[in-house]
Amino acid sequence: MKCVQVVVIRVDASMTMGTGHVMRCLTLAEALRTQGVQCRFICREHPGHMIAAIRQRGFEVAELPEGSIDFRPVPAADVPLPAHASWLACDWLGDAEQTLRVAEAIKPDLLVIDHYAIDFRWENALRSVVPLIMAVDDLADRMHACDFLLDQNWFGVDVSLRYQGLIPGHCVPMLGPRYALLKPEYATLRAQMAPRDGEVRRVLVFMGGSDPTNETGKVIEALMHSDLRHLLVDVVVGANHSDLSGIVSMAKARPGTHVYSGLPSLAGLMMRADLMIGGGGSTTWERMCLGLPAVVICIAKNQIELNSALSRAGYLESLGSKDDVDTGRVSDTVRALIERRQMLSAMSEASLDLVRGDGANCVCETLLRASIHRRGYEAMRAPLCTDEVLKIRRASINDAEMLFEWRNDLRTRKYFRNAAPLSQSSHMSWFFQTLANERSELLISSHGECPVGCLRFDIDGERAEVSIYLDPSKHGQGLGTRSLHQAMEWMYSKHPLVTLFIADVIAENSASANLFQRCGYSRAWQRFEFRRAKQ
Repeated sequence: MKCVQVVVIRVDASMTMGTGHVMRCLTLAEALRTQGVQCRFICREHPGHMIAAIRQRGFEVAELPEGSIDFRPVPAADVPLPAHASWLACDWLGDAEQTLRVAEAIKPDLLVIDHYAIDFRWENALRSVVPLIMAVDDLADRMHACDFLLDQNWFGVDVSLRYQGLIPGHCVPMLGPRYALLKPEYATLRAQMAPRDGEVRRVLVFMGGSDPTNETGKVIEALMHSDLRHLLVDVVVGANHSDLSGIVSMAKARPGTHVYSGLPSLAGLMMRADLMIGGGGSTTWERMCLGLPAVVICIAKNQIELNSALSRAGYLESLGSKDDVDTGRVSDTVRALIERRQMLSAMSEASLDLVRGDGANCVCETLLRASIHRRGYEAMRAPLCTDEVLKIRRASINDAEMLFEWRNDLRTRKYFRNAAPLSQSSHMSWFFQTLANERSELLISSHGECPVGCLRFDIDGERAEVSIYLDPSKHGQGLGTRSLHQAMEWMYSKHPLVTLFIADVIAENSASANLFQRCGYSRAWQRFEFRRAKQ
């Protein structure tokens, strides 16, 4: 048994699939490297690949030979192939065999896959040489045989349901922008920036690493409208853009417009911009981390659902598919937003609340807690605690940030009556009100110095209403039952007049229902009661 020390990342870039997959995998690799983990990449030499860029960041790359641009996969007889199967530019089994040969030589502890063309068949083919597999996905359109699943996208309360039936029961899901893979500089700059005032003076334009239909040109033309010519505009084109010279010519015809290419990061330009017009890919999370309001044009079909959900929730202004967007619609939208400073300011604040910028560290922490047997999976399920009694203490101001993370994790809040994401301001208001309320006890259960759960008792005479949630990473270890037992013993000593404990549990939360029943609570529909004998 040993910890994760060597990671192999299977990811591609191309003119078709863009550069976003490689960029977020580089962010993960750099975060793992700071933890002493050795990372290597396996990439196919598609037109528009980023192998040189990966090597420039100090990582070894095993190259798979270029496939056929006209490759058409043969339909499977059983389960349909992934919708993007052609993106491998070869048969999935051939790709798996080539990857397996590389992995056999490296002997990694973990294989990370970020590829829409790969599903459970490919993953199972690597099991003989890879103890643990992590899949990075955005689509939830195919089955995985993985031990970890990362999807950093946001779909409201539905995000927890997207992978039902698509991942094995032991898989550890990391879902939502809490796990967005951003470079550390975004969190650093976020801490330094002043609140945005909603006034639009400077616009940033970036339509992704390839932009095959030249949406960039469409946006520049829209910004030539007479009502918008006063705006300063920064245009960034990716390494795979097909018409850089044409973009430069358009920019010269519009005063105050600057073109950048090959930038290692957009963070600096995002900091000085007041509005961004961009594609709906992974740059979304970078922008939101810095509270930059945006107009989004969806470059790919898989971006539409995500950005529609974000738009409905007030995080951005989505124009839908690029095929439905013309220059007039872009200019009309920007002109309208310029007049709505309060709306843009609110959009900025909401974005800051949703994306905190430390997602790469959260992913690393989850992965590095895993232990490995060479014969298979033994990750995340070994109990943290022995039979040692858990400690109970009152919560203090130092617990505020920790509880915000626990409460806002989808695995916790999906069982709240209102499962919408929490803002940090609303959490802090709740936290301090609860601490100040003499009729509430907010308690922390700990194993040694490690907090594992939070319990609240709202007292009304001889009765107390109970709620409990755990550190989401500690689920499945029996800590809920032990925490509740110890907290009730604590209540007996501090509040001897309380004899009736009540808990309301929503129908979907079978884990909590079982927890209360194990602790001796009787059940009446969705209410659980425990009456203590009077002393």
